[in-house]
Amino acid sequence: MAAPAIDTRPPLITVIGATGTGKSNLAVDLALALNGEIINADAMQMYAGLPIITNKITPEEARGVPHHLLGVLDARDAWQVGSLYASQPTPHSPYRALLLWVHASTPALRTRLDNRVDAMLSRGMADEIEQMKALWDEAGDAVDATAGIWQSIGFKEFLPFMRRRAELGVGYGIGAGEEETQGLEPAVRGELKVMLDSALEAMKTATRQYAKAQVRWIRQKLLPALGGGGDALFLLDSTSPEEFMATVCPTGMGIARAFLAGEALPDPRGLGALAEEVLGAESRGRTGWAESRECRVCDTVCVGEEQWRVHVRSNRHKKAVGRQKRGSEVEAWKAWEVERRRWKEAGCVGEEPGRPGAEVSESESESESGDESGEDEDVPVAAAVAVGSAN
Repeated sequence: MAAPAIDTRPPLITVIGATGTGKSNLAVDLALALNGEIINADAMQMYAGLPIITNKITPEEARGVPHHLLGVLDARDAWQVGSLYASQPTPHSPYRALLLWVHASTPALRTRLDNRVDAMLSRGMADEIEQMKALWDEAGDAVDATAGIWQSIGFKEFLPFMRRRAELGVGYGIGAGEEETQGLEPAVRGELKVMLDSALEAMKTATRQYAKAQVRWIRQKLLPALGGGGDALFLLDSTSPEEFMATVCPTGMGIARAFLAGEALPDPRGLGALAEEVLGAESRGRTGWAESRECRVCDTVCVGEEQWRVHVRSNRHKKAVGRQKRGSEVEAWKAWEVERRRWKEAGCVGEEPGRPGAEVSESESESESGDESGEDEDVPVAAAVAVGSAN
């Protein structure tokens, strides 16, 4: 009997999860213990500067571990930064991959994210927002608010406040205290204070929504692509920050060492109540994971019927369908004008060529049914990728 084939592909350990769950800490611990280096997969952190607003790992937190694709792009440029999909253990992947999903319960994560935004402001985020506003003004009409560094959470939420401040012609810094604003008219000071508080709350809301979207991306796109996670993905519960070093790191380290040594790995659903709750739910009652549907309007592929339903209800799909429809209607009217002109030039009598009517495509009809509050579902997971070594 022939011996089983040995997988000689280089190992890749990918740490994924929502923002604020502790991915970077685990990735650094793994890299230090396993002689590895880290490849950043957070699109916003690929831009140089603005370390607070993009939540870059600090030199102290990196502990000497080399980090790649971190701060390598000019913030003035809008690069098309894609997700790193090499970690997905497909037959065509050049790597032998292991995925560690650092996950926390929703109530605990919400509190943690709100506190982190407050901490970012106290660490100097206001100065970075002002720097971004200067770049924004410098670029003028050339700015695309939906691309590049401008997508980062924190700037656009404070933009209305900064615009109103400029209209009033007053000095009121984002991090200004009571003493710095005493010279302003009470009505002006009150108006700007309300706008500033609203901006901070909007940033917290956007951060919570971003984390929710990241988890949704893992559950609705990554897990189905992996066949429900299979034996390639392990969920590590980081709900309690106090227990992170005592539970998440040792568990993740044990799985990583076994993976690199080619040893048997534990049951992913046996790593605790949260792992059983989430991964168990993903593996029960799901059908049609192997089926895929292509949305030609958005140039994307959905795996399974649930992903398709979510996609056609998303804002991204609705906007794309609207743009396509408007473009089609414009072309139809242009064609009608040409036909009508030719009809008149030919001296025809009777009824003119019919005007183009508004047609609704099947994809648009589907997108307008059901939940009207769907958010853009195509949010890549901000993941730190540790390239492991058996040495």
